[in-house]
Amino acid sequence: MDRSKSIAIIGGGISGLSTAFYLLKNAVKHGKPIRKVFILETQSRFGGWLQTSSNPNDENDFFELGPRTISTNSYGGVNAIALVHDIGLAERVRYISKGAANFNKRFVAIDGKLFQLPSKFYDLFPYRQPFKPFISYLVKDFLMPPMKIETNEDVSVDRFFRYRFGNDVADYLVNPLCIGITGGDSKALSMKSMFPNVLRKEQTHGSVVKGMFTKEDIHRDLIDHPLVRKSIDQKWAVFSLEHGIETLTKQLCSYLEKNYPNIIELLPNSELVELSFDTDKTIDLTYLSNANDEKSTHLQVDHVFSSIPAFKLANVLKEKYDLLRTSLLSIDTVHMGVVSLEYDQNLLSDKFNGFGFLVPSSEKSSILGVTFDSCIFPNGKPGTKLTVMLGGYRFLELFGQPDSVSKSELLKESIKAIRNYLHIQRPPTQNMVTIHQNCIPQYTLGHEQRIATIETEIAHLPLSIVGSSYHGFSVPECILNARIQVNKWLNKLD
Repeated sequence: MDRSKSIAIIGGGISGLSTAFYLLKNAVKHGKPIRKVFILETQSRFGGWLQTSSNPNDENDFFELGPRTISTNSYGGVNAIALVHDIGLAERVRYISKGAANFNKRFVAIDGKLFQLPSKFYDLFPYRQPFKPFISYLVKDFLMPPMKIETNEDVSVDRFFRYRFGNDVADYLVNPLCIGITGGDSKALSMKSMFPNVLRKEQTHGSVVKGMFTKEDIHRDLIDHPLVRKSIDQKWAVFSLEHGIETLTKQLCSYLEKNYPNIIELLPNSELVELSFDTDKTIDLTYLSNANDEKSTHLQVDHVFSSIPAFKLANVLKEKYDLLRTSLLSIDTVHMGVVSLEYDQNLLSDKFNGFGFLVPSSEKSSILGVTFDSCIFPNGKPGTKLTVMLGGYRFLELFGQPDSVSKSELLKESIKAIRNYLHIQRPPTQNMVTIHQNCIPQYTLGHEQRIATIETEIAHLPLSIVGSSYHGFSVPECILNARIQVNKWLNKLD
Protein backbone atom coordinates (compact mmCIF):
# COMPACT_ATOMS: atom_id res chain seq x y z
CA MET A 1 0.00 0.00 0.00
CA ASP A 2 1.30 3.42 -1.01
CA ARG A 3 1.68 5.50 2.19
CA SER A 4 3.31 8.48 0.50
CA LYS A 5 1.54 11.82 0.89
CA SER A 6 0.69 14.64 -1.48
CA ILE A 7 0.62 18.13 0.00
CA ALA A 8 -0.75 21.48 -1.14
CA ILE A 9 0.67 24.70 0.28
CA ILE A 10 -1.58 27.69 -0.27
CA GLY A 11 0.43 30.87 -0.66
CA GLY A 12 3.96 31.33 -1.96
CA GLY A 13 5.30 33.95 0.44
CA ILE A 14 7.98 33.39 3.05
CA SER A 15 5.66 31.22 5.18
CA GLY A 16 4.60 28.95 2.32
CA LEU A 17 8.10 28.55 0.94
CA SER A 18 9.55 27.89 4.41
CA THR A 19 6.85 25.26 4.94
CA ALA A 20 7.92 23.47 1.76
CA PHE A 21 11.59 23.69 2.80
CA TYR A 22 11.05 22.16 6.24
CA LEU A 23 8.51 19.64 4.96
CA LEU A 24 10.84 18.15 2.38
CA LYS A 25 14.01 18.46 4.45
CA ASN A 26 12.53 16.85 7.56
CA ALA A 27 10.46 14.26 5.72
CA VAL A 28 13.60 12.92 4.04
CA LYS A 29 15.55 13.12 7.30
CA HIS A 30 12.96 11.09 9.23
CA GLY A 31 12.01 8.72 6.43
CA LYS A 32 8.47 10.08 5.90
CA PRO A 33 7.41 9.58 2.25
CA ILE A 34 6.22 12.70 0.42
CA ARG A 35 4.98 12.08 -3.12
CA LYS A 36 4.21 15.59 -4.29
CA VAL A 37 4.18 19.17 -2.95
CA PHE A 38 2.22 21.84 -4.78
CA ILE A 39 2.62 25.53 -3.90
CA LEU A 40 -0.28 27.65 -5.17
CA GLU A 41 0.44 31.36 -5.47
CA THR A 42 -2.08 33.92 -6.72
CA GLN A 43 0.54 36.31 -8.11
CA SER A 44 2.98 35.74 -10.95
CA ARG A 45 5.89 36.08 -8.50
CA PHE A 46 6.64 34.20 -5.30
CA GLY A 47 7.72 36.01 -2.16
CA GLY A 48 4.64 37.81 -0.85
CA TRP A 49 5.47 40.96 1.08
CA LEU A 50 9.20 40.30 0.78
CA GLN A 51 9.66 42.36 -2.34
CA THR A 52 12.70 44.20 -3.66
CA SER A 53 12.62 46.46 -6.69
CA SER A 54 15.99 46.71 -8.43
CA ASN A 55 17.37 49.68 -10.35
CA PRO A 56 17.83 48.38 -13.93
CA ASN A 57 20.87 50.66 -14.31
CA ASP A 58 22.62 49.58 -11.09
CA GLU A 59 22.32 46.07 -9.64
CA ASN A 60 23.51 47.32 -6.23
CA ASP A 61 20.75 49.93 -6.03
CA PHE A 62 17.26 48.85 -5.05
CA PHE A 63 14.17 49.75 -3.05
CA GLU A 64 12.73 47.48 -0.39
CA LEU A 65 8.94 47.51 -0.74
CA GLY A 66 8.28 45.54 2.44
CA PRO A 67 10.44 44.29 5.32
CA ARG A 68 14.12 45.23 4.96
CA THR A 69 15.89 43.50 7.85
CA ILE A 70 15.55 40.36 9.99
CA SER A 71 16.13 40.69 13.73
CA THR A 72 18.32 38.14 15.51
CA ASN A 73 17.13 38.81 19.09
CA SER A 74 14.93 35.70 19.40
CA TYR A 75 15.03 31.98 18.68
CA GLY A 76 13.01 32.77 15.55
CA GLY A 77 15.78 35.09 14.36
CA VAL A 78 18.43 32.46 15.10
CA ASN A 79 16.38 29.88 13.20
CA ALA A 80 16.19 32.28 10.22
CA ILE A 81 20.00 32.55 10.24
CA ALA A 82 20.25 28.77 10.07
CA LEU A 83 17.81 28.61 7.16
CA VAL A 84 19.77 31.27 5.26
CA HIS A 85 22.88 29.13 5.60
CA ASP A 86 21.13 25.88 4.70
CA ILE A 87 19.82 27.22 1.39
CA GLY A 88 23.21 28.58 0.35
CA LEU A 89 23.04 32.29 1.21
CA ALA A 90 25.67 32.48 3.97
CA GLU A 91 28.09 34.46 1.81
CA ARG A 92 25.45 36.99 0.79
CA VAL A 93 24.47 38.19 4.25
CA ARG A 94 24.72 41.87 5.18
CA TYR A 95 24.49 42.56 8.89
CA ILE A 96 24.52 45.39 11.42
CA SER A 97 26.27 44.76 14.72
CA LYS A 98 24.56 45.48 18.04
CA GLY A 99 26.89 48.36 18.89
CA ALA A 100 26.56 50.18 15.57
CA ALA A 101 25.17 53.74 15.55
CA ASN A 102 23.06 53.00 12.49
CA PHE A 103 21.21 50.38 14.56
CA ASN A 104 20.99 52.11 17.93
CA LYS A 105 20.28 55.70 16.93
CA ARG A 106 16.50 55.97 16.63
CA PHE A 107 14.15 58.90 16.92
CA VAL A 108 10.56 59.69 17.79
CA ALA A 109 8.63 62.63 16.30
CA ILE A 110 6.87 64.95 18.74
CA ASP A 111 5.40 68.36 17.95
CA GLY A 112 7.12 68.40 14.59
CA LYS A 113 10.60 67.69 15.98
CA LEU A 114 12.73 64.55 16.24
CA PHE A 115 14.00 63.39 19.63
CA GLN A 116 16.62 60.68 20.00
CA LEU A 117 15.67 57.68 22.11
CA PRO A 118 18.08 56.33 24.76
CA SER A 119 20.29 53.44 23.68
CA LYS A 120 23.14 53.31 26.20
CA PHE A 121 23.38 53.04 29.98
CA TYR A 122 24.36 56.68 30.48
CA ASP A 123 21.28 57.74 28.47
CA LEU A 124 19.13 56.63 31.42
CA PHE A 125 20.02 59.60 33.60
CA PRO A 126 19.71 62.95 31.76
CA TYR A 127 16.46 64.63 30.81
CA ARG A 128 15.63 64.07 27.15
CA GLN A 129 12.52 65.74 25.89
CA PRO A 130 9.76 64.66 26.06
CA PHE A 131 10.87 62.13 28.69
CA LYS A 132 11.97 62.33 32.27
CA PRO A 133 15.25 60.54 33.06
CA PHE A 134 14.58 56.98 31.95
CA ILE A 135 15.90 55.63 35.21
CA SER A 136 12.73 56.99 36.88
CA TYR A 137 10.52 54.83 34.64
CA LEU A 138 12.61 51.75 35.43
CA VAL A 139 12.36 52.43 39.16
CA LYS A 140 8.59 52.77 38.85
CA ASP A 141 8.38 49.40 37.11
CA PHE A 142 10.71 47.79 39.63
CA LEU A 143 8.51 48.87 42.54
CA MET A 144 5.12 48.11 41.00
CA PRO A 145 3.47 44.75 41.76
CA PRO A 146 2.68 42.45 38.82
CA MET A 147 -0.41 43.41 36.88
CA LYS A 148 -3.44 41.39 37.97
CA ILE A 149 -4.68 39.48 34.95
CA GLU A 150 -7.24 36.69 35.17
CA THR A 151 -6.61 33.44 33.26
CA ASN A 152 -9.02 34.22 30.42
CA GLU A 153 -8.53 37.98 30.54
CA ASP A 154 -6.62 39.94 27.94
CA VAL A 155 -5.00 43.33 28.37
CA SER A 156 -4.04 45.90 25.78
CA VAL A 157 -0.42 46.79 25.10
CA ASP A 158 -1.17 50.40 26.03
CA ARG A 159 -2.78 49.53 29.36
CA PHE A 160 0.07 47.21 30.37
CA PHE A 161 2.90 49.64 29.65
CA ARG A 162 0.97 52.62 31.03
CA TYR A 163 0.52 50.71 34.30
CA ARG A 164 4.16 49.62 34.49
CA PHE A 165 6.03 52.70 33.20
CA GLY A 166 3.59 55.61 33.06
CA ASN A 167 2.08 57.86 30.40
CA ASP A 168 5.29 59.11 28.74
CA VAL A 169 6.52 55.63 27.86
CA ALA A 170 3.05 54.49 26.74
CA ASP A 171 2.44 57.56 24.55
CA TYR A 172 5.85 58.31 23.09
CA LEU A 173 7.64 54.98 23.02
CA VAL A 174 5.23 52.04 23.01
CA ASN A 175 2.55 53.65 20.84
CA PRO A 176 4.95 54.49 17.98
CA LEU A 177 6.67 51.11 18.42
CA CYS A 178 3.37 49.32 17.75
CA ILE A 179 2.71 51.63 14.82
CA GLY A 180 6.16 50.88 13.41
CA ILE A 181 6.00 47.09 13.62
CA THR A 182 2.30 46.45 12.90
CA GLY A 183 0.75 49.71 11.74
CA GLY A 184 -1.61 49.16 14.68
CA ASP A 185 -3.07 50.98 17.67
CA SER A 186 -1.46 50.04 21.00
CA LYS A 187 -4.82 50.59 22.73
CA ALA A 188 -6.41 47.84 20.62
CA LEU A 189 -3.52 45.37 20.41
CA SER A 190 -3.26 42.38 22.75
CA MET A 191 -0.31 42.25 25.14
CA LYS A 192 -0.64 38.45 25.35
CA SER A 193 -0.21 38.07 21.60
CA MET A 194 2.06 41.00 20.77
CA PHE A 195 4.66 40.74 23.54
CA PRO A 196 4.07 37.38 25.23
CA ASN A 197 7.64 37.06 26.54
CA VAL A 198 7.55 40.48 28.21
CA LEU A 199 4.22 39.68 29.85
CA ARG A 200 5.40 36.24 30.96
CA LYS A 201 8.53 37.67 32.58
CA GLU A 202 6.55 40.38 34.33
CA GLN A 203 4.07 37.87 35.70
CA THR A 204 6.82 35.43 36.72
CA HIS A 205 9.45 37.78 38.16
CA GLY A 206 7.30 40.67 39.35
CA SER A 207 8.36 43.38 36.91
CA VAL A 208 9.65 43.91 33.38
CA VAL A 209 13.00 45.17 34.70
CA LYS A 210 13.50 42.11 36.92
CA GLY A 211 12.61 39.87 34.01
CA MET A 212 15.25 41.58 31.83
CA PHE A 213 17.96 40.24 34.11
CA THR A 214 16.88 36.62 33.69
CA LYS A 215 18.98 34.72 31.19
CA GLU A 216 17.15 33.36 28.16
CA ASP A 217 18.75 30.89 25.77
CA ILE A 218 17.72 32.03 22.31
CA HIS A 219 20.14 29.70 20.51
CA ARG A 220 19.09 26.32 21.97
CA ASP A 221 19.68 23.47 19.52
CA LEU A 222 21.23 25.82 16.94
CA ILE A 223 24.13 27.04 19.08
CA ASP A 224 26.69 25.05 17.05
CA HIS A 225 25.27 25.89 13.63
CA PRO A 226 28.14 27.51 11.67
CA LEU A 227 26.36 30.71 10.59
CA VAL A 228 24.66 31.07 13.98
CA ARG A 229 28.07 30.82 15.64
CA LYS A 230 29.39 33.46 13.25
CA SER A 231 26.46 35.77 14.07
CA ILE A 232 27.23 35.41 17.78
CA ASP A 233 30.91 36.17 17.30
CA GLN A 234 30.15 39.21 15.12
CA LYS A 235 27.27 40.37 17.36
CA TRP A 236 24.63 40.62 14.64
CA ALA A 237 21.64 42.76 15.58
CA VAL A 238 19.77 42.56 12.27
CA PHE A 239 20.67 41.27 8.83
CA SER A 240 19.59 41.39 5.24
CA LEU A 241 20.98 40.01 1.98
CA GLU A 242 22.86 41.28 -1.04
CA HIS A 243 20.44 42.61 -3.66
CA GLY A 244 17.69 42.87 -1.04
CA ILE A 245 15.49 40.79 1.22
CA GLU A 246 13.63 39.17 -1.70
CA THR A 247 16.84 37.24 -2.35
CA LEU A 248 15.65 34.96 0.47
CA THR A 249 12.41 33.87 -1.22
CA LYS A 250 14.00 33.68 -4.67
CA GLN A 251 16.69 31.39 -3.30
CA LEU A 252 14.09 29.25 -1.52
CA CYS A 253 12.32 28.70 -4.84
CA SER A 254 15.59 27.82 -6.57
CA TYR A 255 16.63 25.51 -3.73
CA LEU A 256 13.35 23.62 -3.76
CA GLU A 257 13.30 23.14 -7.54
CA LYS A 258 16.97 22.10 -7.66
CA ASN A 259 16.89 19.64 -4.75
CA TYR A 260 13.39 18.18 -5.19
CA PRO A 261 12.68 18.45 -8.95
CA ASN A 262 10.33 15.46 -9.06
CA ILE A 263 8.37 16.40 -5.92
CA ILE A 264 7.95 20.17 -5.85
CA GLU A 265 5.64 21.98 -8.25
CA LEU A 266 5.38 25.77 -8.11
CA LEU A 267 2.05 27.04 -9.44
CA PRO A 268 2.06 30.83 -9.94
CA ASN A 269 -1.05 32.67 -11.15
CA SER A 270 -3.17 30.12 -9.28
CA GLU A 271 -5.98 31.62 -7.23
CA LEU A 272 -7.71 29.22 -4.84
CA VAL A 273 -11.51 29.55 -4.94
CA GLU A 274 -12.67 26.57 -2.86
CA LEU A 275 -11.25 24.12 -0.34
CA SER A 276 -13.32 20.98 0.26
CA PHE A 277 -12.66 18.23 2.82
CA ASP A 278 -14.03 14.93 1.57
CA THR A 279 -15.15 12.05 3.78
CA ASP A 280 -12.29 9.81 2.60
CA LYS A 281 -9.75 12.21 4.15
CA THR A 282 -8.67 13.75 0.86
CA ILE A 283 -8.91 17.45 0.13
CA ASP A 284 -10.16 18.90 -3.11
CA LEU A 285 -8.78 22.30 -4.15
CA THR A 286 -10.42 24.31 -6.90
CA TYR A 287 -8.35 27.11 -8.31
CA LEU A 288 -8.24 29.43 -11.29
CA SER A 289 -5.14 29.49 -13.43
CA ASN A 290 -4.79 32.96 -14.93
CA ALA A 291 -2.33 31.55 -17.42
CA ASN A 292 -5.03 29.20 -18.71
CA ASP A 293 -7.86 31.61 -19.51
CA GLU A 294 -9.04 31.40 -15.89
CA LYS A 295 -10.28 27.86 -16.43
CA SER A 296 -11.18 26.09 -13.20
CA THR A 297 -8.67 23.40 -12.16
CA HIS A 298 -9.10 20.69 -9.51
CA LEU A 299 -6.40 19.18 -7.36
CA GLN A 300 -6.69 16.39 -4.79
CA VAL A 301 -4.16 16.06 -1.95
CA ASP A 302 -3.82 14.40 1.45
CA HIS A 303 -3.03 17.52 3.48
CA VAL A 304 -3.06 21.31 3.13
CA PHE A 305 -0.88 23.95 4.73
CA SER A 306 -2.51 27.36 4.41
CA SER A 307 -0.20 30.37 4.60
CA ILE A 308 -2.61 32.91 3.14
CA PRO A 309 -4.21 35.59 5.37
CA ALA A 310 -6.93 34.29 7.67
CA PHE A 311 -9.74 36.16 5.90
CA LYS A 312 -8.73 34.65 2.55
CA LEU A 313 -8.79 31.16 4.01
CA ALA A 314 -12.26 31.84 5.41
CA ASN A 315 -13.50 32.86 1.97
CA VAL A 316 -12.60 29.51 0.36
CA LEU A 317 -14.16 27.30 3.06
CA LYS A 318 -17.71 25.96 2.79
CA GLU A 319 -20.47 27.39 4.97
CA LYS A 320 -20.70 24.26 7.12
CA TYR A 321 -17.47 25.41 8.83
CA ASP A 322 -19.26 28.46 10.16
CA LEU A 323 -17.42 28.85 13.50
CA LEU A 324 -14.05 28.38 11.81
CA ARG A 325 -14.91 30.90 9.11
CA THR A 326 -16.21 33.44 11.63
CA SER A 327 -13.09 33.12 13.77
CA LEU A 328 -10.81 33.51 10.77
CA LEU A 329 -12.71 36.59 9.59
CA SER A 330 -12.36 38.19 13.04
CA ILE A 331 -8.59 38.63 12.53
CA ASP A 332 -8.34 42.16 11.14
CA THR A 333 -5.69 43.48 8.79
CA VAL A 334 -4.41 46.93 7.82
CA HIS A 335 -3.30 48.52 4.57
CA MET A 336 0.10 50.17 4.22
CA GLY A 337 1.53 52.69 1.82
CA VAL A 338 5.29 52.44 1.27
CA VAL A 339 6.98 55.38 -0.44
CA SER A 340 10.64 55.00 -1.40
CA LEU A 341 12.59 58.20 -1.99
CA GLU A 342 16.11 58.61 -3.35
CA TYR A 343 18.21 61.77 -3.56
CA ASP A 344 21.53 62.11 -5.41
CA GLN A 345 23.26 63.89 -2.52
CA ASN A 346 23.97 63.14 1.13
CA LEU A 347 21.23 65.18 2.81
CA LEU A 348 21.10 63.64 6.29
CA SER A 349 23.31 65.32 8.86
CA ASP A 350 25.51 63.29 11.21
CA LYS A 351 22.86 63.89 13.87
CA PHE A 352 20.47 61.66 11.92
CA ASN A 353 22.95 58.92 10.97
CA GLY A 354 20.72 56.19 12.38
CA PHE A 355 17.91 53.75 11.74
CA GLY A 356 14.99 56.15 11.36
CA PHE A 357 12.09 57.66 13.28
CA LEU A 358 8.55 56.73 14.28
CA VAL A 359 5.52 58.94 14.68
CA PRO A 360 3.13 58.47 17.63
CA SER A 361 -0.60 58.76 17.01
CA SER A 362 -0.73 61.95 19.12
CA GLU A 363 1.27 63.68 16.38
CA LYS A 364 -1.77 63.53 14.04
CA SER A 365 0.53 62.93 11.10
CA SER A 366 -0.35 61.17 7.86
CA ILE A 367 2.85 59.09 8.07
CA LEU A 368 3.80 56.30 10.48
CA GLY A 369 7.56 56.58 10.28
CA VAL A 370 10.65 56.79 8.10
CA THR A 371 13.65 54.48 7.76
CA PHE A 372 17.03 55.92 6.79
CA ASP A 373 17.93 53.20 4.30
CA SER A 374 21.19 54.78 3.11
CA CYS A 375 22.37 54.85 6.74
CA ILE A 376 21.23 51.32 7.60
CA PHE A 377 23.16 49.70 4.74
CA PRO A 378 25.40 52.33 3.10
CA ASN A 379 26.56 51.32 -0.37
CA GLY A 380 29.57 53.64 -0.56
CA LYS A 381 28.00 56.00 -3.07
CA PRO A 382 26.83 59.59 -2.44
CA GLY A 383 23.11 59.88 -1.99
CA THR A 384 20.25 59.59 0.47
CA LYS A 385 17.63 56.86 0.44
CA LEU A 386 14.54 56.97 2.67
CA THR A 387 11.39 54.86 3.03
CA VAL A 388 8.19 56.45 4.31
CA MET A 389 5.40 54.29 5.76
CA LEU A 390 1.81 55.54 5.70
CA GLY A 391 -1.66 54.38 6.71
CA GLY A 392 -1.83 51.39 8.99
CA TYR A 393 -4.92 51.34 11.20
CA ARG A 394 -5.73 54.89 10.01
CA PHE A 395 -5.37 54.16 6.28
CA LEU A 396 -9.09 54.31 5.50
CA GLU A 397 -9.57 57.43 7.61
CA LEU A 398 -6.66 59.26 5.97
CA PHE A 399 -6.73 58.04 2.38
CA GLY A 400 -9.91 56.03 1.76
CA GLN A 401 -10.15 52.66 0.05
CA PRO A 402 -6.74 51.40 -1.17
CA ASP A 403 -8.10 50.61 -4.66
CA SER A 404 -8.95 54.26 -5.21
CA VAL A 405 -5.99 55.94 -3.51
CA SER A 406 -3.88 58.13 -5.73
CA LYS A 407 -0.21 57.19 -5.50
CA SER A 408 0.65 60.81 -6.22
CA GLU A 409 -1.19 61.75 -3.00
CA LEU A 410 0.94 59.35 -0.95
CA LEU A 411 4.08 60.70 -2.63
CA LYS A 412 3.03 64.27 -1.88
CA GLU A 413 2.35 63.49 1.79
CA SER A 414 5.70 61.71 2.10
CA ILE A 415 7.73 64.55 0.60
CA LYS A 416 5.87 67.01 2.84
CA ALA A 417 6.75 64.96 5.93
CA ILE A 418 10.40 64.71 4.90
CA ARG A 419 10.52 68.48 4.55
CA ASN A 420 8.88 69.04 7.93
CA TYR A 421 10.87 66.53 9.99
CA LEU A 422 14.22 66.28 8.19
CA HIS A 423 14.25 69.73 6.53
CA ILE A 424 15.09 68.26 3.12
CA GLN A 425 13.68 70.83 0.72
CA ARG A 426 14.80 69.48 -2.65
CA PRO A 427 12.66 66.94 -4.55
CA PRO A 428 13.81 63.31 -4.81
CA THR A 429 15.55 62.19 -7.98
CA GLN A 430 13.76 58.82 -7.86
CA ASN A 431 10.66 57.56 -6.12
CA MET A 432 8.48 54.48 -5.95
CA VAL A 433 5.03 54.22 -4.37
CA THR A 434 3.56 50.87 -3.35
CA ILE A 435 0.22 50.12 -1.68
CA HIS A 436 0.02 46.85 0.23
CA GLN A 437 -3.57 45.80 0.88
CA ASN A 438 -4.43 43.78 4.01
CA CYS A 439 -0.71 43.20 4.54
CA ILE A 440 -0.31 43.12 8.34
CA PRO A 441 -2.69 41.20 10.62
CA GLN A 442 -3.76 42.90 13.82
CA TYR A 443 -3.42 40.89 17.03
CA THR A 444 -6.19 42.75 18.79
CA LEU A 445 -7.66 41.98 22.21
CA GLY A 446 -8.90 38.40 22.32
CA HIS A 447 -6.49 37.17 19.62
CA GLU A 448 -5.24 34.28 21.76
CA GLN A 449 -8.79 32.99 22.25
CA ARG A 450 -9.57 33.36 18.54
CA ILE A 451 -6.52 31.26 17.67
CA ALA A 452 -7.53 28.63 20.25
CA THR A 453 -10.97 28.37 18.62
CA ILE A 454 -9.46 28.08 15.14
CA GLU A 455 -7.02 25.37 16.22
CA THR A 456 -9.83 23.42 17.90
CA GLU A 457 -11.93 23.62 14.74
CA ILE A 458 -9.13 22.33 12.47
CA ALA A 459 -7.84 19.67 14.89
CA HIS A 460 -9.66 16.88 13.01
CA LEU A 461 -9.22 18.32 9.53
CA PRO A 462 -6.27 17.61 7.22
CA LEU A 463 -5.37 21.28 7.46
CA SER A 464 -2.49 23.15 9.10
CA ILE A 465 -2.23 26.94 9.40
CA VAL A 466 0.97 28.92 9.01
CA GLY A 467 1.59 32.53 8.09
CA SER A 468 1.43 35.91 9.78
CA SER A 469 -2.22 35.76 10.87
CA TYR A 470 -1.70 33.49 13.86
CA HIS A 471 1.50 33.10 15.90
CA GLY A 472 3.70 36.04 14.94
CA PHE A 473 3.86 38.32 11.91
CA SER A 474 7.59 39.07 11.62
CA VAL A 475 9.70 37.26 9.02
CA PRO A 476 11.57 35.11 11.58
CA GLU A 477 8.34 34.23 13.40
CA CYS A 478 6.72 33.15 10.12
CA ILE A 479 9.71 30.95 9.26
CA LEU A 480 9.78 29.40 12.74
CA ASN A 481 6.05 28.72 12.82
CA ALA A 482 6.34 26.95 9.46
CA ARG A 483 8.97 24.68 10.98
CA ILE A 484 6.84 24.02 14.08
CA GLN A 485 3.68 23.19 12.13
CA VAL A 486 5.52 20.92 9.71
CA ASN A 487 7.08 18.96 12.58
CA LYS A 488 3.69 18.64 14.28
CA TRP A 489 2.20 17.14 11.15
CA LEU A 490 5.13 14.83 10.49
CA ASN A 491 4.94 13.53 14.06
CA LYS A 492 1.31 12.62 13.50
CA LEU A 493 2.36 10.28 10.69
CA ASP A 494 4.10 7.94 13.17
